[in-house]
Amino acid sequence: MKCYNVLTEKNEECNELVVSKERGVEFLVSIPHSGILIPENLKKNIVLDSLRKEGDLYTDEIFTLSKGIVIKSKLMPLVLNVSRHKTGLKGDVPKHLLKDPIHTSRLGGQKLPLIEYTSVEKEELLVYYDQYHSKIKESVIKIKETNGFVVVLDGHSLLSVGLENTPDKGKERADFIVGTLDDTSAHPKIIETFYESLKRNAAEYDLTVVKNKPYKGGFITSNYANPAEKVNVIQLEIKRSIYLNEKTFEKYPKKIEMLNLILEKVMSETIKVAKQVYD
Repeated sequence: MKCYNVLTEKNEECNELVVSKERGVEFLVSIPHSGILIPENLKKNIVLDSLRKEGDLYTDEIFTLSKGIVIKSKLMPLVLNVSRHKTGLKGDVPKHLLKDPIHTSRLGGQKLPLIEYTSVEKEELLVYYDQYHSKIKESVIKIKETNGFVVVLDGHSLLSVGLENTPDKGKERADFIVGTLDDTSAHPKIIETFYESLKRNAAEYDLTVVKNKPYKGGFITSNYANPAEKVNVIQLEIKRSIYLNEKTFEKYPKKIEMLNLILEKVMSETIKVAKQVYD
């Protein structure tokens, strides 16, 4: 199978589009939007210019830690957004969660796909959606069986300034945005530890941290969080300008290393307290 790589702007072999790495069973990290691949047969459905600003570039490098299980999609989220309900949510939910995984809009508002997918193309894409969520469910079960509890970190990035269609239009964003569904997505002590540890470690680099503004947590957070069953989920958004040039998309390797180190420390402290909570 061939895919178009958004970074290299060339086609390449792409046989495994949902991947997981296990370096332990301490916690689970979900990285749904770092993908940069578009199946070659679906290129016709997307205008290929300026695509690099549309995904969470390099978040797989930032959020892949030395411990835990990591799950990521290699598909560009404009093609398949695994952080959506399979048929789209209804009711009083954020507007972007009303969309299903394969119908979306670009940052400028252009609706995708340009040409509606065929039934076969939809089925093929949703196979990868099912793979992603099956891996999450399997990992949650495995971690809970081992530890008696689960902590999931859902990793994202965002532009440094809110766009027209965002809740914080035109405003400069904090460096880290912790999403906890108004402190209902995890045990209070786990939320407190994660948040305070992140603030303390980020402050060493003069980085700022806020909680639930402008984003409280997306589909993965709301779908899998179940503190009553000891399944704790926290979403984390990181401002892209920290680790890449938002115009050229050149990454800053030392900054990525710094962010990775911060998350290593934060997750270590969080899991230590989680063990105490559920002991």
